[in-house]
Amino acid sequence: MLEQQIARLDQKVDHQVSQVHTSLKGLSEKVEENTDKLKEFETSSKKHEGSVDEERIMSELRESERKTTAELEERSKRSKNLIIFRLPEHGSKDNDVISKLLDELATHKPREARRLGKYSEEKNRPVRVSFKDRSERDDVLQSFHKLKKEKTAAETEDKEGKKQDDSICLQVAMTRDRTPQEREEEEALYKEWKGKKSESDASGDEKAVWIRKNGKVINIGKYPPSAGEKQLE
Repeated sequence: MLEQQIARLDQKVDHQVSQVHTSLKGLSEKVEENTDKLKEFETSSKKHEGSVDEERIMSELRESERKTTAELEERSKRSKNLIIFRLPEHGSKDNDVISKLLDELATHKPREARRLGKYSEEKNRPVRVSFKDRSERDDVLQSFHKLKKEKTAAETEDKEGKKQDDSICLQVAMTRDRTPQEREEEEALYKEWKGKKSESDASGDEKAVWIRKNGKVINIGKYPPSAGEKQLE
């Protein structure tokens, strides 16, 4: 009788142990399944994230390329133009005054000259003048700066002021037709030039001659050779 009870107890324990093992196995399988799903999710997320980053980068590159292309095209369109500032408004006689100014500078005739912006009694609108090509534009601009420099020097020498030069080139300013980006670059370059000049003045460097050339600020001042350079000579 006792043996039968022990046998039944053993069977019951074995059954319970078997159930525990089965339960643990199922739990283990569930954990492994969840782990696999998590790994798949992480892999999928990384792929998705990489795809998003790649797409974003490509989008930014395409936009940058588009802006660069548009900027180059705009610069090319403006390369034949120059802008005249401070030229008084003459209404229908504007073209006559512009022709008189250009006659002082070169033989090139403009293809078009027009005021920019809306008319205002408070200030003179700039004038955009277009030429056949960039070479003609550059000739006119160089002649303008040369003539203005000569006439300004002549006026400075005439201390008594008996002779008044009414040349139009002394009354106006003239520049290339720049894009907004070029104007920003030019402004930044001017600030850099001004800063370099101020630093040289503050340090007492009288030989420094800072200029803006080819998009850079450089010092063309002439300095005596250093001791090391003298030895090499």
